Amino acid sequence: MRASLAGLLLLAACSGDASEDENAAIALPPPVIKVAEVGNAAFRATTEVVGTVRLADEADLAFTTSGRIKSLTVRSGDRVSKGQLLAQLDMTTVSADVSAARAEQRRASRSLERSRKLFADGWVTQARLDEAVAAVQAADARVQSSGFAARTAKILAPADGVILDRRAEPGQTVAGGAPVLLFGSEARGYVLVAPLTDRLAADRRIGETASVSIPALGDTSIRAELVELSGRADGTTGTFDAEFRLGDHAGLRSGQVGRVRLSTQESSRAVTIPPGAIFAARAGEALVWVYDAATQTVVTRSIVPGPLSNDGVRVLSGLETGEFVVTAGLDDLQQDMKVRAN
Repeated sequence: MRASLAGLLLLAACSGDASEDENAAIALPPPVIKVAEVGNAAFRATTEVVGTVRLADEADLAFTTSGRIKSLTVRSGDRVSKGQLLAQLDMTTVSADVSAARAEQRRASRSLERSRKLFADGWVTQARLDEAVAAVQAADARVQSSGFAARTAKILAPADGVILDRRAEPGQTVAGGAPVLLFGSEARGYVLVAPLTDRLAADRRIGETASVSIPALGDTSIRAELVELSGRADGTTGTFDAEFRLGDHAGLRSGQVGRVRLSTQESSRAVTIPPGAIFAARAGEALVWVYDAATQTVVTRSIVPGPLSNDGVRVLSGLETGEFVVTAGLDDLQQDMKVRAN
């Protein structure tokens, strides 16, 4: 009988301890979390555009008159100095034109002298004298023209630089103005020329900086400056050429391919959240804990995240402006759990 009573007392004591443990568990305070309001931001995404490296100053060099090329002293890739002789025409025809122009100039001058004497004596009219004056002026113009052709029958390097392309050969007959050499001056260094869509071009400002990578130079990133943006789109592609100054980095060569990273303001009402609110991310979707201030509970919700910017992660779908997401304490949460927002 005493043993049975002792057993009952022990059982009652154990039941009392279990009840106290359950009450203690129920009395635990809700976990403390940090939340952030889902907001709008001027979201800026980044994109890469492929361009071509060029010297800032590149120009075609040509003869001003037609003729046969007598000599070409340089090849593609040669470095040249200012004033160096690069190419020359056969001077036979050019020299003959100069001689003929000067002979005509002398003849017209003598004729004018005779006409002036005859006019003074009353033997010729004013109109005849005016014709003689006009003939001298025309002869002078032909002398200047032929002299210019003779002087420009040689192509001299306009500055220190490099021959980028040789477009003719000795013995070839070329028309006046036809490109013979492509010359690049190294005075202002290199630029990256990239075609921009109208949307990208609209966001650009002269003087802004961008990051340029040149695969031929390895992983090196070059800080570039936008120095020129065409005012009219290309009639064929509809793009605007933009020039980004690269400076004079070692290894740069005209014709290399590069990529410029640009930002663009896609929307002034993009829904964004802090990156720390996202968990269980996988291809094309992720989860967040959404906090209900009225019930002080949290529930999970699937979202479609977009690009990351300085303003946060853009949310393409799944959240609305004004809702709250949990940004700290995510690991301790359960569905519909009571919480306390800090």
